[in-house]
Amino acid sequence: MEAGHKPSDALDRRLAPLLLLGVGHAAAADDGDGMSVYSLPRGEMLHLPCLHPGSAFVRDHRIWATPQGWLLMARRGSPETFLWDPFTGTRIGLSPDHDGTVLAVDHWRRRCLLSRRRPTDPGCVVLVVDLEDTVLWHCRPAPAGRGNGADEPPPPPPEEEDDQQWARHEYLQPGTPHHEHRDDVLRAIGRLTVVDGSKLLVDLVDHRLAVLELSSQEPVVTVVAAEGVSVACTSNSTNLVESDGELYCVWFRYPIRCLRIVARVSVYKLDYMAAKGSATWMKVKSLGGRRSFFIGQDRIGASFDAEEAGLKPNCNYYYWLLNNRAALYAHDMERGTTAVHNLYPDDLSYHLSPAITMMPTAR
Repeated sequence: MEAGHKPSDALDRRLAPLLLLGVGHAAAADDGDGMSVYSLPRGEMLHLPCLHPGSAFVRDHRIWATPQGWLLMARRGSPETFLWDPFTGTRIGLSPDHDGTVLAVDHWRRRCLLSRRRPTDPGCVVLVVDLEDTVLWHCRPAPAGRGNGADEPPPPPPEEEDDQQWARHEYLQPGTPHHEHRDDVLRAIGRLTVVDGSKLLVDLVDHRLAVLELSSQEPVVTVVAAEGVSVACTSNSTNLVESDGELYCVWFRYPIRCLRIVARVSVYKLDYMAAKGSATWMKVKSLGGRRSFFIGQDRIGASFDAEEAGLKPNCNYYYWLLNNRAALYAHDMERGTTAVHNLYPDDLSYHLSPAITMMPTAR
């Protein structure tokens, strides 16, 4: 049995994606000993006792979801940070946040993701992006056998402590290449998406693409042209999804002066030519017949094998708030139709938006 495996606390991965509702709100619990979640494959609200608001996972930690399914945890009042797999109970130690600048903030001010599918994959980098400034932090997961258990991780030896720090990097500052695009990148950084393990991209919408390279000692940001997407509505938003090593853009278009109704959903695939420093978005009519996409309220996007996940193929699932009621939508790309699923029963407050999207972790 792997370190940290606790069958009694582990979640059934067949329930994911899971929308964890109202983290930090007492009303999120039905009876004080569990938390309400919405299971996308099951299409229903569930009650999970192991995620009750009084537990350490909600009460004693700040929590950030990653597109790879791992939760980034920061213990309140402590520099301890680690990755936690809610579907196995496995915990992997990370560098401590000694000065409290990386994760001692509300979850909406940070974007967290892994550069690889699993933190144990060679070369994996844990990335934390500041959504209010052009700053990011990165570190490597702890080696196997160190801080990877279910109980309290052992502290690092004193002689190694100085080496175990989150590295801070400021990008697109005055005097650096592409700093003229700083404001555009900052507005779009919440959609940062991993493509090949060392390259992360942000769609700037206005025919540009920001590329963050992690292969060198210091992260490097470049901006390239990205043609092919035409804006047909006054208002729109985009979300990036990586699928089988390819980058897709799910484009939501709204009617004029109305951001609560999605008028159209379009999907584009990126043809990125790094050698030529250019990229082209190509519109697609399906997801290959076997994939489905999910876009979470927290900007977490993921691609699934529809059959394995129990979802409908060639569909884009997304959360939206309409007429003060939360709902989950499934847009069928082949038929061009959208089905609506009421997310909350009448006795659950609509204002408890899904604060965290729990994706299944890679096996």
